[in-house]
Amino acid sequence: MSNQLLQASLAHGTLDDVRSLCLWKFSQADSIEPDAEAVCKASQSLAERVEHKELFDFYVSLFSEKQFLSIENRNRLRLAILVLSQAVRWNVGFSLQSAAHKLLAPLLQDEEGDQFGRALPQQCQSLIEGDCLRQAADLLHALRKLCQHNHGYGESIVMVLDAALRDNRIPLCLKLLRAAKPTLPEHIFAERCNVFLRICDEHKAYDSINDLFIGPKGGDRRPTSIVNNKLSESSYEILAFACTQSESWDKSLRRIFSYTFAKVPEAQRGRILEARSFLTLRRIWDSTRDLGRVITYSNGMEPWLRENASPSAMRSWRLALLEIFISAGKIDLAKNALDRFSAEGLSPSDSVSIAMLMLANKGRWESLDRLLTIAEESRALQFDPDTTERFNQTLDFYVRQHSSIESWKFVSRAVDKLGFRPNHVTTEVMLKGFVSAKSIDLIPKWLRYVHTLGRNFEVTARVASMLLTRFYREFRPSHVLIMWFCRNLISVAPSLAGTHHYVPLLKEAIGFDMRKNGENRAHGEDRLQLLEGIKGTVALPCPGYLWDGQLFLSQPEPGNVNASGASPTATPSVRENTIGIETPPEQMQDDSDPELPSMIHFGELRESHDSDPVHDLVLALSLKDYVKVSELYHNSLDASGLPSSPLALEIAVEACIRLHRGDRTAAEGLMTRARDAGMNVTCAMGPMLIHQMYHLKSTDKKDANNLRITTIEYYRMNDEKGWPVKHHVGVTAANTLINNGMPEHGLNILQAVYNSGWASRRPLGIEAITVFLKGYAALFSVEGVEWVLGTVLHQQMRIDHKFLRTLRRAVSDFARNARAQRPTFGQKSHYAHVHSLAHGLRLCRERRAAQLQETKTLGKRLITCLAKNADYQRQPQIQADSRHELEDTIFGASKKVPRSPPGQSDDALSPRRARRAEKYQQTVVRAIRAEKSLGRRGRRLRAIAADDVRWHKQYRAYLRKPLVMSEGKLASFRYSLPTGLDQS
Repeated sequence: MSNQLLQASLAHGTLDDVRSLCLWKFSQADSIEPDAEAVCKASQSLAERVEHKELFDFYVSLFSEKQFLSIENRNRLRLAILVLSQAVRWNVGFSLQSAAHKLLAPLLQDEEGDQFGRALPQQCQSLIEGDCLRQAADLLHALRKLCQHNHGYGESIVMVLDAALRDNRIPLCLKLLRAAKPTLPEHIFAERCNVFLRICDEHKAYDSINDLFIGPKGGDRRPTSIVNNKLSESSYEILAFACTQSESWDKSLRRIFSYTFAKVPEAQRGRILEARSFLTLRRIWDSTRDLGRVITYSNGMEPWLRENASPSAMRSWRLALLEIFISAGKIDLAKNALDRFSAEGLSPSDSVSIAMLMLANKGRWESLDRLLTIAEESRALQFDPDTTERFNQTLDFYVRQHSSIESWKFVSRAVDKLGFRPNHVTTEVMLKGFVSAKSIDLIPKWLRYVHTLGRNFEVTARVASMLLTRFYREFRPSHVLIMWFCRNLISVAPSLAGTHHYVPLLKEAIGFDMRKNGENRAHGEDRLQLLEGIKGTVALPCPGYLWDGQLFLSQPEPGNVNASGASPTATPSVRENTIGIETPPEQMQDDSDPELPSMIHFGELRESHDSDPVHDLVLALSLKDYVKVSELYHNSLDASGLPSSPLALEIAVEACIRLHRGDRTAAEGLMTRARDAGMNVTCAMGPMLIHQMYHLKSTDKKDANNLRITTIEYYRMNDEKGWPVKHHVGVTAANTLINNGMPEHGLNILQAVYNSGWASRRPLGIEAITVFLKGYAALFSVEGVEWVLGTVLHQQMRIDHKFLRTLRRAVSDFARNARAQRPTFGQKSHYAHVHSLAHGLRLCRERRAAQLQETKTLGKRLITCLAKNADYQRQPQIQADSRHELEDTIFGASKKVPRSPPGQSDDALSPRRARRAEKYQQTVVRAIRAEKSLGRRGRRLRAIAADDVRWHKQYRAYLRKPLVMSEGKLASFRYSLPTGLDQS
C-alpha cells in the first residue's frame, strides 16, 4: 500500500507529499534503495510541475539524510549522477558547476573515485542511447571543475565527443573540446581536434574554429590550443585558412596566422594565399597609406593569382585594388584599372558600382546621375552584397553634400528603377544624415518606408547611441547635457536601456570638454569615475550640479540650497560649455604645461575608430595621463610593431612630447619604430611640426617663407597619401606669425589654405576663422573683420565663446584706435565702423544664444523620436485579415455603406449608392475650398470640413498601426479625401 501511495505521489502529488512519504518510508523500511531509485528516476516528471530550485534543494537534502548512508556508495553516486543529468536542464538559479558541487561534493571521497569513474560513463552511455547528446554534454560541463582529473570523466568526454563528431554536432563538439583540453592526453585531444577541424571545413563553419582555437573578436587571443605538435598538416592548413575568414585582423590574429601558416607545406598553401592576397592588400594600405607599396605588392601577386587563384579570389583582389585607388583620390589610376579589369572579365555590376563610387568620391554628381540613367536603361547593375556595400559608400558621400530630401530621392530612385533593397547599413547612413541635417521628423518616415519594402529595422540601444554620437559630434553640446539626454532616453524608453552603449559617448564628451573648453578637470574626473564599471542595464549616473564652485553628484533636496551665490542652473560651466568648439591656438596650452604647444585636435573621431584603442588613448590624453597613453599605445601594437591606426600614433607622439617636457627624442623614436614596421608616418608629423614652430629661435620663427613652405608641404604629403585633411597645422602656423608681429604673412598662409582644394573637402572651422579675425584686427582692417563676420553669419558657423572673446577684444581695439585718432579727424563719423563692428558683435552673441537653444531643442526632439519609435516597434503587428475589425473599432461601424454580404463583390455598387457616393465626395471637396465669409451655408460646409479633418486624424492614427500584408511587408497607404465608400 505504501509503495502505491509513493508511486501516486511521484506521478501526481505535490513535493510536500513526496517528501513526507519518503521520510516515513525511509524510517520504516529496512532497505530504502528501491524507493530511493524510484524517487530519483521520477525527477524528470516532478520537474514538469514543481519549481526547479525547490526540487533541486529537495534532492540535495534527500541525499544528506542519515537513511541514505545505508545505500551502497556505488549506487548513491549513480543516483546522484542520474538526478544531476536531469538537473542540468532545470533553472535552479545558479551555475551548473555550483549545482554539481552541492549535490556530489558530500558523496565524493578519495576512496570513491573508482566508483564514480564507473558510474559516470554508464550514465553518459545511457544518455547517448536515448539521443540526449546535449544533456550529456551539459552533465560533463557541470562536472568539469569537480572531477575533471578523474579517469571516468575523461572516458565519458571521449565517449560523448565521439558521438557528437559522428553526428556532425559542431556546437556540441565546441563545448566538449573546451572541457576536454585540460583532461585528455595531448595525442588523444589532437586526434579529436583533427576530426573537428575537418568537419568544420566541410561545413564552412570557420567561426567555430576561430572561437575554439583563436578566441572571440576583441578578446584575449592566446593560441594555447594550437601549440600542439600532434596536429596534422591538413589541420594547420584549415586553421590558417580560418584566420583569413575572420572579420577582424588584429595583432593576436596575425600572430596566430603566422604560426599556423609556417607549419603548412608549400604545396597546400594555395587557397590561403588566394584568401590572403586582397586582405594583405587592404592591410598594407590601411596601415601605411603608401600607394607605392600597394602597387608593388599588387604587381608581385598578380602573376601568381592569374595562374592559381579562383575567379572569386581574383575578383576580390581586383575590387580591393580599385577601392584603394578611390580612397587615395587617384581617380585616373582607378579608371585605368577599371578599364583593364572590365576587358579581362570584370562583371558589369562591379564596373558600374565602382564607377559610381569614383564619381561620388570626386563630387561629380551630374556624371553620377547620367551613369544611373544608363544603368536603368541597360539593366547592367545587379545588386549583390559587394555592390550593395559600394552603393552604401556612394550614398554616404551623397548624403554629406545633399539635403535629406535629395538623399531620400536618390535611394528611392535606386529602389524603383534599379531594384535596390536597402539594408541596415543604408538605413544607418540615412538616419545619421537626418541627424546632421536636423531633419529629425524624417526618421520615423524613413523607418516606415523601409518597412514597407519588407526591410524591418529595429531601433535598439546600439542604434540610439549611434545617432546620439552623430548628434554630439555635429553640434558639440556640453557633456552635462549629453548625460541628461542619455538618462532621459533610458527613462522614457526602457527597451533602449543598454547602458554600456552610451558610456563611450559620455566619456568622449567629458574628455572633449576637458581638453577644449577649459572644463574643470576635477569635475570631469569625478564624472568619469562614475562611469567606470557600468555594465548591463544599470542606470546612468546623474551628472550632478555645481554650487559655489563645488560639484555635487546628487541632486539638491528642496529647501536645502543656500541663498548665497547663483542657482545651480546658472552655473557658468554648464551655461558656457553647452557647445564645445575647438580651442584657438593661443589657448591650446594646458594649464600645467604653459610652455608646451598642443596638437590636440582629436575632437572629431570617425566611426571607423569606434572599435580601436583610439578612444582610450584620447581619454587618457584628456586626463593628462601621458604614461597611460604610452602603455595603451604599446599594447595596441601588433607583432611587427605596427600601430593600430595612424591616429593612435599621432596621439602617442603628442603625449610623448608632453611627457618629456618638450624633448622630442622619445617621440622621434616612436615614429622611427613605426616607420620601420611599415607605416608611413606622414600622418603623425603634426605634433612634431607644431612643436618646432613653438621652439624655433626668435629670428627663425619670423621666417614666414619657411613656415609657409613647411605648412603647404604637410598638406601636400597628407593629401598624396589619402589622409584626412587637418587644418590645425596651418592654423597654428598662421597664429604663430600673427603672435610674432607678422599678421600679413599669417593671413597669407590662411588664405592659401582657405582657397585650396583641401578646404573644399573639409571647410575651415571656427578655430581658423578666429585666427583670421585676430590677424585682421592686428592690421586694423575693417574690411577683413567685416568679411569674417559675414562669413560666420552667412555660413551659419557654430560660434564659441573664444571667438566672441576675440571679437570683443577686436572691437575694443578699434574703439581705442578711433579715440586716439579723434583729434586728427574731429568728427563722430570716424566711429561709424566701430558701431558697425559692435553691431556685428551683438549679432554673433544673439546667434550663439540661438545655437545653444537650437541644440538643446534638437536633442530633445531626437530623444523623443527615438523613444517613440522604440515604443512603436514593440506594438503587436496587425495581420491583414484583422483590418476590418480594427477599422470598425477606430471609426465605428459604417452607417453609409454596409459591408457586402458574403458571396457578393465589394465592387458591385448599385447606381443609387454610386450617385450618393459621388455627391458626398463633391460636398467634401466644396467644403474644404469654402471661405470663412460664406454666411450660414459657409458655416455648414466648414462643419463638414471639420468632420473631414477629424476623419483624417483618425485615419492617420490607424495608419500608425503596424499592419502587415500577406507577403510580410508593412502596408503602405496614400492619404486622400474620403470617397464615401467604405471599401477595403
